[in-house]
Amino acid sequence: MLENEIVARKCLLCNKISKNMTKKRVKRKYPKYLFVELTKNIMDEDSESMGIDFISSKDSVYVNEFFTPNTPYKLKGFIAYERFGRRTGHYVTYVLYEDKWHCLKIVKSLKK
Repeated sequence: MLENEIVARKCLLCNKISKNMTKKRVKRKYPKYLFVELTKNIMDEDSESMGIDFISSKDSVYVNEFFTPNTPYKLKGFIAYERFGRRTGHYVTYVLYEDKWHCLKIVKSLKK
């Protein structure tokens, strides 16, 4: 979200505020949380990964470098799709807690 801010300046000679002496600044307001979705459809059908090493990229550098440069976000967690075969897999959640990354998996056996 962008918000305009007008800063008035005084003339150094007469000490009056002039319309010609106003400066317009753009202030950026970011939402508290940033949600980014990378769909599994962007992967090549014959490929097992997108070429992003999530294990080494789980920090704010990843978000800043690829999505929103110079923003105040820090990566706190993400959900990844773990593929077992061509049409099978499940979602795994990674969460940053007390400066350590934790993998949260739902282990559930399906009865047929």
